[in-house]
Amino acid sequence: MLLIAGLLAFYLAWNLGANDVANSMATSVGSKAVTLGQALVIAAILEFSGALVFGQTVSQKLATGVIDVNQFAATPNVLVLGMLAVLLTSGLWMNLATWFGLPASSSHAVVGAIAGFGLVSLGVEAVQWSSLGLISLAWVLTPLLSGAIAAFFYFCALKLPDTIPFSQLQVLSACGVAFAHGSNDVGNAIAPFAAILAVIKTGEIPIDNLPIPLWVLAIGGLGIVGGLAVGGKKVIVTVGEGLIALEPKGGFCAELSTAIAVLLATFGGLPVSTSHALVGAVVGIGLVQGKVQWEKVTTIGLTWVLTIPMTIGLSAGLTWLILHRAALSAIA
Repeated sequence: MLLIAGLLAFYLAWNLGANDVANSMATSVGSKAVTLGQALVIAAILEFSGALVFGQTVSQKLATGVIDVNQFAATPNVLVLGMLAVLLTSGLWMNLATWFGLPASSSHAVVGAIAGFGLVSLGVEAVQWSSLGLISLAWVLTPLLSGAIAAFFYFCALKLPDTIPFSQLQVLSACGVAFAHGSNDVGNAIAPFAAILAVIKTGEIPIDNLPIPLWVLAIGGLGIVGGLAVGGKKVIVTVGEGLIALEPKGGFCAELSTAIAVLLATFGGLPVSTSHALVGAVVGIGLVQGKVQWEKVTTIGLTWVLTIPMTIGLSAGLTWLILHRAALSAIA
């Protein structure tokens, strides 16, 4: 069981790397401030560092804050099976989005999948709707906040002389985005697996403190870097080149505002979407420039909206199948 969970966590991390991390590196690569190889190195170091330093709070929120895990105290094995469905659902959705080059949100996918599992296993009362509402509000506010900050930064940057190097500065901002992303979104891949591991090791539901060993973080880190290297190009092109024509000055402002917005959410323990923050920042800069590819923005927005109901439905179906099969096996 633990081996299957580890493989599914790696699969989700791989697709998170190909989509979410590629998305966070897109403006740097799109503006030619860094190469894809350099982006890979930045992501490998800073994503892992962010997850290690600040990832605990968000991982705890995802694993125990979306559904009431206390209700699984008598049946911890159901939580294990449900989290397996969460890992598979989220990985499949992120894989599909990456295939079409769309920057999906792993936060949306994991939260939706956990809610779907809770609905099937225990009913409507299992979902902590107030917590889910707070997370959803953060998803709406994140692109607005990052867009406003990016527009302000870019407006100010236009007044600066072109002799300042905005490409060298963007390397620093790319590091900031990678660190912020690691501190928030990497928890999407490792939180369900960490919950499974805790139940298998202790036989109890992790309520207060969810332990996340370093080797679990390593699984997430390796999957993320591999996914970015192999499958990240499509999403990089969509965000880095498809929304507006980015130059290093704009890329720097987009990344800096994204890092600020995501880190603010991380300090509050909210699993927000780096995709939302970065796309909002790019659109904010595009508004200052007076040119935004609204058709592409609409397509991305539709992907965000569909993620929640699709992952809820898919996770609910997988959970039902897994629990039904487990029940038949027990009877036999």
